[in-house]
Amino acid sequence: HDQSAWLTVLDRNLRFIFDPVELRGSFALVKPMVLHANGNTVTDLLVSSVEPDSTAVLWSFGINGAVTGRTPVKASAYNSLMTVNRKNEPVYALLERDRGIVLLDKQKRIRRVIDYIGSPNLTTRDIDLDGSQEIIIFSIETGKFSVYRSGFTRPAVADIGWDYKNEPEISIIYNQAEWPEIFLQSGTRQAILEYRPNPYYYASFAFYPIIYGAFIAFVLLIQYTQKRALLRREEERKKISELQLALIRNQLDPHFTLNALNSVLHLVELSDKDKVRESLLRFSGLYRELLLSAGKSRRTLDEELGFCKEYLALEKMRFGNSFEYVIDMPEEVNADLPVPKLVIQLFAENSVKHGLAGLEEGGHLAIKVRGSGNELTIEVKDNGIGRTRAAEEQSGSTGRGMKLMNELFELCNRYYEDTYSYNVSDLTDDSGQPAGTLVTIVINYRNEAVFIN
Repeated sequence: HDQSAWLTVLDRNLRFIFDPVELRGSFALVKPMVLHANGNTVTDLLVSSVEPDSTAVLWSFGINGAVTGRTPVKASAYNSLMTVNRKNEPVYALLERDRGIVLLDKQKRIRRVIDYIGSPNLTTRDIDLDGSQEIIIFSIETGKFSVYRSGFTRPAVADIGWDYKNEPEISIIYNQAEWPEIFLQSGTRQAILEYRPNPYYYASFAFYPIIYGAFIAFVLLIQYTQKRALLRREEERKKISELQLALIRNQLDPHFTLNALNSVLHLVELSDKDKVRESLLRFSGLYRELLLSAGKSRRTLDEELGFCKEYLALEKMRFGNSFEYVIDMPEEVNADLPVPKLVIQLFAENSVKHGLAGLEEGGHLAIKVRGSGNELTIEVKDNGIGRTRAAEEQSGSTGRGMKLMNELFELCNRYYEDTYSYNVSDLTDDSGQPAGTLVTIVINYRNEAVFIN
């Protein structure tokens, strides 16, 4: 049974426009869908058969009954309809019990599938009289009533909750100055649904930007909070480093003062009034400079070299002609570069105290300033007795100055953006004997150029 389905087209006088067309297939279903194109009426027909592979077929017939196309579709439908989207393009809807509503485009390719539970029935009505057909879907199994705009967009869903298994009768009630109403009746039950524009629909367009903006604001707030926390920790770290630098600075200043006083006391013991007077004047000048820079951990390269020059002049008064010194800095080197306070003086002091003090004559101390790009190099070189012999002869030295200098370099690297390092190497003569000491100080500036343009 149900071996064929027939297409029959009649005119207004109920006469055949063309002879009935037989479409063979077990449990075949013919659902006509009329499409107007270029002034000619073309009828698209859906034929669904359970044999041989439950594949739906869209047949196209001309107005004279001739077959103009046949398109198999990867779906098995028991109901269908054709509507148009906003672009006035045809949209075919096939109903499958297992998949839901299968939508095809004008090329009859599957565009998307709408999940729907149960066996929905499809009808179209121009509910709001806007010239376009709304799609009405009622699922007997779930009792849900849905209305889609043309092209299956903007669904409005109402849960009727009926447990009747019969398809309801649907009619539209139009009232003047009121929105249209949809009247449903199934058995003894009735329902009236109002169909009107959602007043909050356009507000939904702002919902997603608001959510997106709130999300971005939340992310920015987290980043701001993290940045503030990092800055606070960085400020705390710098504050700790600054306090530690002040501690080192307060220890270096007395260290220098005691050594300078030793030089003055040595001249006092010699009972040379002129030299004592001159040494006291130099010492007072050096001490005044220390007081003026008491709150600083760095000063300019020119100030540090000037301070070192005055200190070496004081030491030369003590040791006489046992050593000479020279300070060499090219004019093109930026004299305003910041350097740690006493960084050159302490190494020059060690050269005199531990290297040149052991010589009776011929001692030489050279301080050379060189640079390349953002890198400043300072060399403190002497031809003294060397570190090994100095350690043997001056066992009473505490080495406190070098310990303070190590801490100073470490703290400067933590506190400032520039990098600081130094290296001490022993010099030897041709026979391999100690011939002095070379200290190389290297400062890499992040935002300072060593040479003046």
